[in-house]
Amino acid sequence: PQAADRPEVIAELAGRWLREVPDDGLRTLVEVAATVRRFDQDLLAHMTGAPVSSGDFDRLTTLSFVRHGRGAWALHDLVRSTILRELQWRSPDAFRTMRQRALGHYARLSTLPGSESERAAALEEFFYLLGDSLIRAAFFDADDPSGVDLHVQPATPADLPALGAYMDAWRHDAARAASTDVELVDRQSRIHFHHVLPVEHNRREAELIDISSLLALGSGVVRMLKDPDGQIRGISVVIPVNAQTLGYLESQAVTGPYFRSLSLRERAGYATPPGRTRAWFLRLVDLRDPGDNAGRIAFQRVLFPLMLRDGRILASTPLPFYQDLLHRFGLVEVEGATHFDYGPDNPSPTYILDLRGPRLAAYLAHLASGGDPGASALDSALD
Repeated sequence: PQAADRPEVIAELAGRWLREVPDDGLRTLVEVAATVRRFDQDLLAHMTGAPVSSGDFDRLTTLSFVRHGRGAWALHDLVRSTILRELQWRSPDAFRTMRQRALGHYARLSTLPGSESERAAALEEFFYLLGDSLIRAAFFDADDPSGVDLHVQPATPADLPALGAYMDAWRHDAARAASTDVELVDRQSRIHFHHVLPVEHNRREAELIDISSLLALGSGVVRMLKDPDGQIRGISVVIPVNAQTLGYLESQAVTGPYFRSLSLRERAGYATPPGRTRAWFLRLVDLRDPGDNAGRIAFQRVLFPLMLRDGRILASTPLPFYQDLLHRFGLVEVEGATHFDYGPDNPSPTYILDLRGPRLAAYLAHLASGGDPGASALDSALD
């Protein structure tokens, strides 16, 4: 192993950072803070199981390696990763206990009444703390976009010329380019993930996406990721499933096979008035540059809120990488809804996640338990 992976080296590095920490009580708070990406006084108290005085919190936040941002406090990334790895080696039980308490805290915030932005922020932290390396690599541990002025906005018919140019460039590249290799890295575990976007898939997807008809479905169906110069850096397509869109979804490639397989009763369950939509089809997330890490993270902040809307999420893909990612988020394959719209050699299952009613709390508890149906680690936190 590399020197930085050896326990004795990690312990020495952690010791250097902690020299300015004068006592064991403050050191404990530093270790607790290292377990999460961001913290405040209430979270530390929840994780330690005891009140944290304002004096102790002030001492913590005035340490040289603690900074403030995005409405919370955080340890410097290098310090945090070093202290966290040392804690995991030295006291794995303590680490697991604090992590589980933090998961309970964020799961509870995700399920309580409140603003969607606050609940979505808590859900982000929950998924980061789960410790799934692929989820972290895909949604978190890329370049931090905080210093990149990217914004996601709903597209309207007025954006059709710019979106048309985006699709023309996509089709041009798909016609000329080879398959695209994308590498993702989970910086915490140092695990690398490689996935390939086959040229055949890129070409077929570019043919299937009709921006004009999607814009006609309403504002917000198509969203644009823009850079500071106003250039479109990526697009997403999330189609609400309701009485107004159901006919369109049934008639299209990729979405149609699932909806045409439904019984009349099942179909009626989706035919809600537009104002009462309780299902969304995650049809597309495309980045102009597949290796655009900051762009991927910016889109992540649009996708997580879907889990908070008391409904069902649907998706379909023939790509093993994305199939794996959907499975890790808890989506399950729908029997009888696999199609070959991306080609005869590319079976594409349809996946669903049902979070209606009280299912969100049970879903988060299931993920936090690692899928153990007998585990109840979050039960008390979610009551």
